[in-house]
Amino acid sequence: MSRRGFSHIEMVLAFLIFIAVLFFSLYFLSVKSSSQLAEASLEHATEEFIENVSIDVPSYTLKLNSGSGIIAVSLPGYGNARSAVENEEEALVPSIYENNILYFDSSGGSRYFIVRLSPDIDLADPFSERPLVNPLAYQLSESAPLRVLSERKILALNETYYRAYPSLQERFTLGQNVQIGYQIIFSDSEMVILEQPILERTDVFSSSARKEVIRTSGAIVFAEVRSAVW
Repeated sequence: MSRRGFSHIEMVLAFLIFIAVLFFSLYFLSVKSSSQLAEASLEHATEEFIENVSIDVPSYTLKLNSGSGIIAVSLPGYGNARSAVENEEEALVPSIYENNILYFDSSGGSRYFIVRLSPDIDLADPFSERPLVNPLAYQLSESAPLRVLSERKILALNETYYRAYPSLQERFTLGQNVQIGYQIIFSDSEMVILEQPILERTDVFSSSARKEVIRTSGAIVFAEVRSAVW
């Protein structure tokens, strides 16, 4: 009798252990699946953000052979683009692009300049004079276009984020159950934050990368781009 009772207890215990193992296995598989889904959503959200705020920036290297002051350079084909010109010290010098001609101030002693053209640069008109183009005064070499993030597009997306968040979720094909947020950090005191309120005890998955950004001034700088989903 005692052996039969003991065997029955063993069977009950074995069944309970089996149920416990099954429960915890399903639990950990569920947690792992949720984690993998969150990581995939984070990767997709990051890719969508980068794609939506990236532009190609035509770039040229210019060597000044002669002349000083305001220089006129023939540069056709860029329509409503605006200009940014850097000297040898990587400082921006006054410039404007209009009617297929670039005008820039060569004062300061530099003989080599970097020219960038983009509609995402602020419009400026620093000159009252428009000299004629002298093709012998300079040599112009086209460089590969720069693929960078655009501050202007980031600011436009920031406006959409707070004005029409559900449409942005749909545009990024993430679904309304996945919340997204971004931070673009230029410095400790300058950043753009796209973020919804996060409830307590919410699991947040995030990533960070350094990216080149063309500012509205035309300067190209590095910024830390943080993405998050929850």
